[in-house]
Amino acid sequence: MADTRYLKSVVENHIRAWLKDRFDQRFKSVFLPLMGVQGSPRTHEFDAVSDDGTIVCGIKTASWRTSSLKRGSGKVRGAYTELYFLDHVTAREKYLVLTDLEFLRLFHSRNQGQTWHRPCFASLAIARRSLP
Repeated sequence: MADTRYLKSVVENHIRAWLKDRFDQRFKSVFLPLMGVQGSPRTHEFDAVSDDGTIVCGIKTASWRTSSLKRGSGKVRGAYTELYFLDHVTAREKYLVLTDLEFLRLFHSRNQGQTWHRPCFASLAIARRSLP
């Protein structure tokens, strides 16, 4: 299993600081209930939730390609999974924050013109923040 301490301690804190500047409130990692989900899990830990709870963000730091330069299907699946969780949480604003420009560009282009199965996906936004 991957060592995620760096992601949790440095990268996610950098994104939370950027979100604080952007929305003028603090963000922290929080477990939130998922609405309309049967079975388990019925909660999910979101990487950045505003102090007032109105803004919920998932942060993905994956690159588009694997070390062998192929499309990382597991990485893409992880982004879709985070969108699913965002779709099932109650918040005024929801964002999937991607830190890799190529991932953002290709993920967006692969999904342009797609008809999502759930109309709620239209309320989700994808944002990009570079890492230092």
